[in-house]
Amino acid sequence: MNYITRNLIQHTPLLHFQGKPENGLKGISLRASEVKPKLDRFLINQILVDNEVKLNDINESKIKKYRINYVNLLKGETTANSLALDYKLRVINVDPAKTLGATGIKVITEKDKTGIENNATAIRIFTHNLELRKLIEKHIDGFFAVHNFGTRPNKGWGSYTTSITTPEKMKELVKKYAHAAFVKTDIFQFDPVNGSIIEQIRIDHQRLKSGVNHGSFKYLIASGYEKSALYQYFDTKNIAWEKRKIKEEITGGYYFNYPLYSKTGKTEPGKQNSHKGKFIRALLGLPEHYEFQIDWNGEADKRKKYKVRIDAKQNQEKSKEVKRFKSPITFKPYNNIIFIIAEVMPDEIFNAEFVFELGTKSKGFDNKDRDDNNYKEILKPSINTPSHSEFNLVEFLNQYTIPLNYKPL
Repeated sequence: MNYITRNLIQHTPLLHFQGKPENGLKGISLRASEVKPKLDRFLINQILVDNEVKLNDINESKIKKYRINYVNLLKGETTANSLALDYKLRVINVDPAKTLGATGIKVITEKDKTGIENNATAIRIFTHNLELRKLIEKHIDGFFAVHNFGTRPNKGWGSYTTSITTPEKMKELVKKYAHAAFVKTDIFQFDPVNGSIIEQIRIDHQRLKSGVNHGSFKYLIASGYEKSALYQYFDTKNIAWEKRKIKEEITGGYYFNYPLYSKTGKTEPGKQNSHKGKFIRALLGLPEHYEFQIDWNGEADKRKKYKVRIDAKQNQEKSKEVKRFKSPITFKPYNNIIFIIAEVMPDEIFNAEFVFELGTKSKGFDNKDRDDNNYKEILKPSINTPSHSEFNLVEFLNQYTIPLNYKPL
C-alpha cells in the first residue's frame, strides 16, 4: 500500500474552539480538515520552487499530475489556495485517553512538554499517485517544522514535529523552508525553574508588536512599560503608531467623556504627536479590535471599557485579501528551543486603508461583556498601513530580535 505514516511529537498544547465536553467530543487532536489544506498549499509552493515556476505561470501542464482538478484555476484564480492535491490524509489518535478539559487545551504531561514522543498522534497519507507520494515524502518533515495548528498557531500553540526530526535536522529544515528564521536556545532567562515556553513566546511577541507592561509578567524583573520594537522601528522613520493617534482622539473628548486609565499615569512620548500616524501593528497580524481601560476614581473601571473596531476600507480592490491577513511571523517551539519563522509579506497589506470605530462595551448583570452599540468613526480620514518601502520584515527582525536573545539561522 502507498501509505506514508509519521508519528508526531507534540511540543505545546493544542487550542481548539470545539474543545468542550458539551460538544460530545471525546478528545481533540490535530484535524485532517486543517492539516490537508495547509499541506496542499505548502506542497504546491514546493512544486513551484522545484520547477522554478512563478505563481502567475501556473497552468495545466505544469502540475496537473499532482492535483485533483484545476476548475478554479481556469476561472483565473492563479493562486496556490485554489488547488487541491490527490491524496487522502488521516490523523490517528494512538492514545485517545489523553483528552481535553473544558478549556480546549490538550492535556500533555510535564515530560511531553520537553518534546519527548508520546505516540499519541500520527498522520497517515494515502495516494495512488507515485509522483505525489515522492513529493510528500520529500517535504512532509519540513512542513511540520514550519507550521503550528489549532487556534493562535503563530504564538506557539499546537506545535508538532515528526518523530524523526532531530534537533540538528530541525534547524536545517527551518532554515530551508522559512523565508527567514531566527533561533533562541536560552529560553526562560527570567525564571528557568517555573518558566513556560508559551509564556516566553508571549513576552517576546509583545515586545516585538505591542509593548510590554513588566508588571504583568512575573518573569520580568524590571519595572515599567517597554515600548514595542515596531514602535521604535517606525519612530526612527518619523511615523507614529495608531495607538497614539487613537488615544489622542479619545482624550480629545470629541466622542465620549470617559477618561482613559493609565496604570503609570504616563502616555506615549509627546514627540510622536507631530509624526504622521499609520496603522503599523497590522504589519505583524491584523487584529479585530483594540480595547482601552476607562478611569474610575483613579482605578481601572471593571464594568466598562473602550473598544475600537477595525475594518479594511471597502472601496479598495484588495479589501478581501487585507481582511484575511495573518501574522507573517510564527513562533515555533521545539523542545527547549524557540524559532521565529518569517514569511514573505503579501503586497496587499502595504499601504492598505482602514476604518476605525470607537465605542464602549459593558458588563451586564450576568457579568458578561456586551457591546453598547454606540460606535463612531474616528481617525478621519482613514489611515493606511506603511508602504513597502517603509517596512522590511527581515531587516526589522534582524535588528530587534537580537536584544531578545535570538540569532539568525
